[in-house]
Amino acid sequence: MKHILLAIFFFSLPIMVLSQNKNEILQSDTTAYTVVDKMPEFPGGSDSLDTYIAHHAVFSEAAIESCLMGKTIIQFIVEKNGTLSNIIIVRELDPGVDKVALSVLKNMPPWTPGEKQGEKVRVKYTFPFKFRKYIEIQTLSNNKNGH
Repeated sequence: MKHILLAIFFFSLPIMVLSQNKNEILQSDTTAYTVVDKMPEFPGGSDSLDTYIAHHAVFSEAAIESCLMGKTIIQFIVEKNGTLSNIIIVRELDPGVDKVALSVLKNMPPWTPGEKQGEKVRVKYTFPFKFRKYIEIQTLSNNKNGH
């Protein structure tokens, strides 16, 4: 009986180890880091990101003319392939502005993904959508183009 229990134990040990390794792999595939060696970046950097948002955000006249100040805080995950997922608003500013912010981010091109120890990883990113800043960029752009 003792030999049978030992045999069962030794035969099940590799299965338990394999199972634990598989869980570690699965867990690491779904982990979203907040701090990594190389943070994700929009193609061209932060200035390009501001320009992209200003050119793609369509705000209502009421929002533009309002005295509304502040920012919508958005959180998302930059996936290993650079696409954005799990886009949510964590602090609202105005329903119309928040809707524009979500729309712009959902249609954004892929970012350069984050890296940890030389490997591409999922990164949770918090982004301040600065409504007034994008209105100012739009205004400057329109003035340059003679609109």
